[in-house]
Amino acid sequence: MLKQQETVIDDGILLSNNKQYVFLNNFQMTNLQIDNSFPSEIVNALSDVEYDFSSAGCYLFRIDNISIQEKVTLPQLGQVLASIGSIVQLIFFIKYCAYYYNNCLLENELHHDIITMYYPQFKGCRLNFLNLFKVNDKQINKFQLIDNLDDKYRNLLQKAKEKCRLDNILYEISRIQFFLQQQFGEQILYQSHQLGGKLINNQLEFQGNKETNRLSVKPVESIEVDYEPLELLLKQY
Repeated sequence: MLKQQETVIDDGILLSNNKQYVFLNNFQMTNLQIDNSFPSEIVNALSDVEYDFSSAGCYLFRIDNISIQEKVTLPQLGQVLASIGSIVQLIFFIKYCAYYYNNCLLENELHHDIITMYYPQFKGCRLNFLNLFKVNDKQINKFQLIDNLDDKYRNLLQKAKEKCRLDNILYEISRIQFFLQQQFGEQILYQSHQLGGKLINNQLEFQGNKETNRLSVKPVESIEVDYEPLELLLKQY
């Protein structure tokens, strides 16, 4: 018994292009013992002429009524573009995760620097690759007497985030302005806006370094006392 299979292959790039193939994919053999005169009897029953012969073997071939149908579709351009789109989306998602992680890391580094301005003993502590607070082995002796260090650091980190807000920065600047206004008066504060340095060739680089050092944020123990702005205000007053 022979088994038949029909296969349809679609190899179109944009539109369907079906190709049909029919072939034999399997066979089944059955053995049966018969008499030597059995083939002649079958032939005489089907024919008008009488035959008399004997056979050593007989083979009967028959196609099975049940056939197998298979359809094969090769990748089309739309499927390839869909796969590429999925890969691009995955790349953009990974890129977004990397940007988000870097932003969180930079924000926490900034907040950590603010904490070290108020508490210099945290200078030896750094954030690990998971963006979490970690005490250095060399600095662990400084925190042996402090209980719940992680909780206290998270509390300080929350306060540092509040200090980085724009409204809090404006509030702090306004407080400083009110303090200077009460100490020196409105006239001195107004005249401070007219202060500036003269442009000299020999002192241009020195003046730039001096102004840069004034505007930079330094730790408490490294701040150098400079009375020049106050002296200028008193002279103009």
